[in-house]
Amino acid sequence: MKKVKAFAIALSIFVLIMVVLHVAAVRLLPRESRDFGYWISSAKDSSYELLADNIREKTVLYMGSSEFHHGLKEPYNPSNLFRKTDLDVMCIGAAFNQCLTHAITVGAVGPKLTNRKVCLILSPTWFYEHRSRQAGREFLLRYSSTCFDKAMENEDLSLSTREGIKTRKEELLGKSGEQDGSGNLSAFIGREKDRMKTVLMWVGKGPDEGPYGSVNLDFDALKKKVEQSNDDCTNPYNMKDEVFNKKFKMGLRGYKNKNSGLSFEESGEYGDLQLFIDVCRDQGLDLMLILQPMNGMWYDYTGFTAEKRHVVSKKVKKIADKNGVKLCDLTGEEYTEGFFEDAVHPAEKGWVIINEKAYKFFNS
Repeated sequence: MKKVKAFAIALSIFVLIMVVLHVAAVRLLPRESRDFGYWISSAKDSSYELLADNIREKTVLYMGSSEFHHGLKEPYNPSNLFRKTDLDVMCIGAAFNQCLTHAITVGAVGPKLTNRKVCLILSPTWFYEHRSRQAGREFLLRYSSTCFDKAMENEDLSLSTREGIKTRKEELLGKSGEQDGSGNLSAFIGREKDRMKTVLMWVGKGPDEGPYGSVNLDFDALKKKVEQSNDDCTNPYNMKDEVFNKKFKMGLRGYKNKNSGLSFEESGEYGDLQLFIDVCRDQGLDLMLILQPMNGMWYDYTGFTAEKRHVVSKKVKKIADKNGVKLCDLTGEEYTEGFFEDAVHPAEKGWVIINEKAYKFFNS
């Protein structure tokens, strides 16, 4: 009993310290900084106040997941490529972000969007059938209570849309293993520490505000440039050699037909995608979906065949067509040389192809 009491006291002190630090840091953060949108961080994404304070007249939303953290040191990642232009892009996304967390965010900040444009990069791996069983824990990692509260207050959203978000949120949090208090508490503490560390780093760094300009991007030239420099892929699985050698080469035999049981047939994510579309439609936002490809050479080897992979594109297209939503389906790029860094994430050429679609949409 004494241990439980001591733990409760320690937890209370920790939470109090984190709250005080968070409030202080948020007040010190630069407001209305164009550079803020190009800062790739889940700490930024989880705060309604930070997002709302840095949405400006021309801001557009570019939303996705873990791909935003790949190629950050390369000029083709959107955080680097688009800052050369006069686009004011708010990049939102990290690993474990999926349709529902983004629906909540757009429901929160939608009234601030004068420009009205939203582009969502869909990852096929969100729609794995088996992933639905662990969706609660992943949702918990990216859930923002401040954005949820604002979304629920947003009267532009229909009652049915708000009720749909609320019901699905409660379903996922119920599946998040909250009965396992110690596990979730550890995850919470770790997450909050990371978020605060990142926010405090931003406070210390301050806005970059450059180099910006009004460069019109020539994507044909960019494609030629990345093709000419694509000399770091000699393995037969269309990955960067550095990544292949480090993560896949040693256990290659074990991957043979390992993914033969994967399926996109059934997933709660399809319903969450509909909720995301509902949130955008209710607010009159101009939405485009970009469906990323998977590495065809790798997944053929691991037994997840093209026929099985293409289920997701058919189902997403059906949802997009039903709602009259623009869809850029890039699954035809699954065998494109140089597109992938690993099994699913884009390399330089992949980013050029993806960003070209977003660039044209944002400028339309």
